[in-house]
Amino acid sequence: MSLQDRLNKLKQSIARKPQKRTAQYIIQVGFDFGTSYSKCVYRELRRNRAWVFTFKDSQGSQGKDQFLLSSSIVYRDGCFMPNAANVQYPEEGGLWHIKMALADIAAKRYNSPVLTPFAKASGLRPGKDGFADFVKCAALFFLTRALTLVRKCILERFPDYGAHPQDDMYVTMAIPVSNITDKATEALFLQLLRKAWDIACSSDAPALDKITLTDMETLLNRKLLTRRFCAVYPEVSANLQAFINSPASPGRSSNIYLFTDTGAGTVDQCCFTFYNKQGQGDSLNYLAARVFQLGSGVIEQICARKFGGTVEQWRKQKESGRDSPLIDRALTLVEDKLYTSVSTQTLPQLQDHLYIGHGVFPPDTIRQYVFLIFTGGGDKNCPYHTAVIQGLKKKYGYPRRLADSTSRKERWENRVITMPTPKDLELPAGCEHWMKRLFVAYGISFNISELPTARLPHETALPQKSTRKHKQTSGRLCPYCRGQNPNCLHCDGYGTV
Repeated sequence: MSLQDRLNKLKQSIARKPQKRTAQYIIQVGFDFGTSYSKCVYRELRRNRAWVFTFKDSQGSQGKDQFLLSSSIVYRDGCFMPNAANVQYPEEGGLWHIKMALADIAAKRYNSPVLTPFAKASGLRPGKDGFADFVKCAALFFLTRALTLVRKCILERFPDYGAHPQDDMYVTMAIPVSNITDKATEALFLQLLRKAWDIACSSDAPALDKITLTDMETLLNRKLLTRRFCAVYPEVSANLQAFINSPASPGRSSNIYLFTDTGAGTVDQCCFTFYNKQGQGDSLNYLAARVFQLGSGVIEQICARKFGGTVEQWRKQKESGRDSPLIDRALTLVEDKLYTSVSTQTLPQLQDHLYIGHGVFPPDTIRQYVFLIFTGGGDKNCPYHTAVIQGLKKKYGYPRRLADSTSRKERWENRVITMPTPKDLELPAGCEHWMKRLFVAYGISFNISELPTARLPHETALPQKSTRKHKQTSGRLCPYCRGQNPNCLHCDGYGTV
């Protein structure tokens, strides 16, 4: 063999050897624990690229990638099992709306209808010994299995994960603002997330195709083997990350956003301002936060209760888009209930958080500065958009043009802001329609230290009178307090924006 041949062979051998990676992987998992379906987006923070967690279910997928993981499981013969069909409402032994059930037991709402399937499966009455642990075990089983699947998907994309000693993976889970407001509920969600992630990452993780209640109770009570970073974050704040980072966002402004996120079980509604005063971090200031049990799944539940048939049958008919007078009646009922809830809860809470006095009048502030955002997998024009818009119109009339002091009429429909598709998220080809369901998971795929802080409604209540005088500084006079309120949320007491 000639010298040149030997050199060529040596070069080929070197090329075949895996190159040692010098940079660590830091992967942030954003897990959207949905009422009916959960979604996940994960991001390699150093490259700042994000991907959607996908999987292939055992039934009905026809080889296509799925991204909606049913948040329901099955309990049968004393064992927890996955919902293999990945449907919203498994009939035999099905446990669904686990997230809502967790919130109910944390708040001790034992008469909640959400708890009925859990009571039936466990044979225990809500509020009795062992019932709360049964619900926690169900939630831990679902979360552990879901995060195990997510981690497997990530390792398939990054097969050399772990080769660098500083490779790391974090997880943040989104929950409603109202759940974070209640400290007991927030603590319960965070506790179960930490346990589930600890089990999913451990070398002795149990098989999760079938596990007894006794074994789940053991895992529920087991101490954490490692201290892995986990966090919970408000769903609405996560939902807005794509908007905040887009050209559509005006950044720090006088706008008040009325945000309606419709899932299968609930409508999560919030009002907030967004600003980042110079030298301070970004902040979302919640002026109102409400959760209504009026999600899109309620439509088929009403139909099943009033007209017979199963919930799953009505869900399929609703999603087929075919006209149905019976479904229309259910839509009208949901619209009326949401309209009443918005009018009597969300809008009064918002108005109570706005400054009054010195010529500032909350209804005028709302007419001039409120904009609307609708999102969520269950979002529909009727009943959700129509109910919110009718609530605003009935209570405040028409909105007022920002640059117009006259009473010229504008439509609330013109105040609806469309959420953009992020450029740094790799969606599978032909799956752009997924985005409406992915905004929450996308938002928490960022490192939590980079996300805006949140000031909750109990932290943003404004005193209605103030005698402290402010020295006028340069800038536009604050539209809320006109420089008269040292505790104003929008100008932080500076009087100008």
